[in-house]
Amino acid sequence: MADGRALFLRAQFKTSVLDVRLTYKAQQAPLAKALKDIRTLTNVRFTYNADIIRRQPPVTIDAKQVTLEAVLKQILSGTKLQFAEDLGGIVIFPDEDAGEKTGKRSILVTGQVGERTIQTCRALPFVHPSLISEPLLPETACFP
Repeated sequence: MADGRALFLRAQFKTSVLDVRLTYKAQQAPLAKALKDIRTLTNVRFTYNADIIRRQPPVTIDAKQVTLEAVLKQILSGTKLQFAEDLGGIVIFPDEDAGEKTGKRSILVTGQVGERTIQTCRALPFVHPSLISEPLLPETACFP
């Protein structure tokens, strides 16, 4: 019940999901597991490339009643990843500075991906533009 009230209050006052407070402890946990645990604790959706997350070093953290922003900064501090809030969730993506060293560049694209029908553009759940590795075909893709 308290979680429902917290979500209602966050929506009512339009605070950032990064302001959500949590207590979380992990010792040498894979980053993917830490992100799943944090998602469960906060009800905040995370969007990321699973292959990139799997290649990151293990996470050790002992945080008590700190913001989600502080937790993310700490668990991503040993990586070349950064995060941004988008559509009420968090997108984790490669640090642009790291791309300059390898000659590869990345661009953060936010929004929703949809599926085009004859008359409408229906948003696809759990699909974020930054995770699409194949080119979108103009006749089938849309951005609602």
